[in-house]
Amino acid sequence: MSDDAMRLPDVLDEPTDDQWEQYVSIAERSFGVPLPDAPLLRGNGLVRLAADAEGVIGGAIALPFTQYFGGRPLSSAGLSLVCVNPSARGDGVARMVVDSLVDHLRERGVALVALWTPSPGIYRRWGWEVAGGASAYTVPVTSLRTMPRRHSSVVADPDPGSVFALHAELAGHWDGALHRPGWWWGWKASAAAKERHHYGVTNDDRLDGYVAYSTQPLPEWGQSMVVEDLWARDGAAFSALCTFLSKHSSFTPYIRFAPGVLPSPPELSLWLPQYDWHEHPWHPWMLRIIDIESALTTRGWPVGVRANISLRMVDGPMAGTELDLMIEDGKARLGHGSGRQVMLTERGAAAWFSGCWSASRLARAGLITTGDAHALATMDSLVATRPWLPDRF
Repeated sequence: MSDDAMRLPDVLDEPTDDQWEQYVSIAERSFGVPLPDAPLLRGNGLVRLAADAEGVIGGAIALPFTQYFGGRPLSSAGLSLVCVNPSARGDGVARMVVDSLVDHLRERGVALVALWTPSPGIYRRWGWEVAGGASAYTVPVTSLRTMPRRHSSVVADPDPGSVFALHAELAGHWDGALHRPGWWWGWKASAAAKERHHYGVTNDDRLDGYVAYSTQPLPEWGQSMVVEDLWARDGAAFSALCTFLSKHSSFTPYIRFAPGVLPSPPELSLWLPQYDWHEHPWHPWMLRIIDIESALTTRGWPVGVRANISLRMVDGPMAGTELDLMIEDGKARLGHGSGRQVMLTERGAAAWFSGCWSASRLARAGLITTGDAHALATMDSLVATRPWLPDRF
């Protein structure tokens, strides 16, 4: 075999414009859709491409953002547009660019990396585990008329600053939700297939909820409506938004809530008079912890719980790491491992941290190992909030 044939691809962190266009072409063929927003992602993300003597053969992008866990923001990133030219698949190219991105993110102090994928098995081999899912929901518009009527004012095109502030306030209540970077809002608006409509509900001039949706004519009559973003401060605001949406029933038979817009299961189902709504499961999202110490000490923990658990990582780059996790007053500090240990795989740590899986279930699955039932029960009490990631990337 020649030296050229044995040579590993080069990993590029500052590709030329031509190399970037080669990557975008591979990504568009791989995902089957045009990527008009690719320049925006390049400008706001971290890029790694793989190239051989013939040119670019694959790549990936990491989008830095903040992700909430336990009500506190953590430095995170979203892995996106991982793709490889068909002729180079199976040769470890994707792993090469992903590892390069992860190493760089870790050096920058990033604790977590999230991604969406229809192929979780690939990323499990690299340390990721499923942290949640997303579903779309289709609901007859007339069913929304049964929502409790609340007195609120509906305003078109609410002040963007108020929308951003409301989202930042509410996202922190959910494990996994993003604090959206400023550029994110424009990206999602520009990526919408049709023109978006924005409405808010207010009380005493305070924005309590907002909804963004698009419409499209149906072949014979009427229009379809897709809700692409919806946030409400409380049940009254949520009910007011649904009441507003129900007023489109003259021309819109069904409303579709896009994947992830509503947490699963949606609170909306508590109010519908009949089981005539349909769930359409989408891909899962996955999480990987790349800095375990930062992740554990930065996230929030239940205020009323005191705990001391000895953890030992058994695989991945953190294999052999031993830590005493000491939690009090909603905060954590770390010491060096002592006493009876809970053995964590890299996947098990991510799944437990996210709140998607309890420690007890992960122990049954073999991703956590311990002979201490009390330690498992304590871990279950520490992370009991179901995660929700409403943003796709």
